[in-house]
Amino acid sequence: MKKTNFVSLWDVLTLAKDRLVPREPVSLYRYVELLVQLTLMRKIRFNSVLETGPGTYPVFGVWPRDSYDAGTIVDYNENVLRHCEKLLVGKGIESLHMDFDGPDVLSKTGRKWDLIVSNGVVEHLKNDREHMLDLHDALNEGGMVMCVTVMHEYLFNDWDKAVGHYRRYSLDSLLALFDNYSEVQVIQTSMLQEIVRPLFFGRIRHLLKGSIEENNRLFGDEVTSFSKPPYSGIFGFVRWCLPVYLVVDWCFSKFLGGIVIVIAKK
Repeated sequence: MKKTNFVSLWDVLTLAKDRLVPREPVSLYRYVELLVQLTLMRKIRFNSVLETGPGTYPVFGVWPRDSYDAGTIVDYNENVLRHCEKLLVGKGIESLHMDFDGPDVLSKTGRKWDLIVSNGVVEHLKNDREHMLDLHDALNEGGMVMCVTVMHEYLFNDWDKAVGHYRRYSLDSLLALFDNYSEVQVIQTSMLQEIVRPLFFGRIRHLLKGSIEENNRLFGDEVTSFSKPPYSGIFGFVRWCLPVYLVVDWCFSKFLGGIVIVIAKK
């Protein structure tokens, strides 16, 4: 596996410059993640795109319609799919209802995609290695996967349990999931968000009574309650600071970043 740079900071600043100042409230890690994803979409043309576990903020709701030819979302939660279908009316997005926490779930459909986006999914799955092998099999030759997940095992906390995380990853344990890919890039981000997250445990404290399996279902049903960041009330000011945050975060989070974006090529 060769380490490379599919997306650079300069790429983001030039190819996604129209999105550097976001219009809608967005969390810090989601801001960086969406810019990286859009930059990759504009740098490399993907005809078919699959998003696994879109939650209530699917990437297709942000990407311009002309940046892909065919789009698909897949989730086990029917409430999430219904929400996304309403949000994505007119975007030409197909939805698949299936539980992909198991072997060969996607590959059994006989479908393949050029790009698979997995935002905050693998940490919710018992069978993370089987799932990543399934994603690899569901890619066209030369296709790519973009995976976003949480880092630093020692940071595992009440938030993780409440929202249904089975684990956090070390960099080595995460990269082991991509050892069958030819090229890989790692972008670490958002240590600041991980540091301040305990200040907002009250939003999910009621979920701590359940098991991780129960919390995965409950958080999926309630995720619309947490879709806006706590600072959305002052976002009119915050939005203008985010490009500066992007540059600082990009330059320093490789040492501390609590969220990691992995881009890997088959």
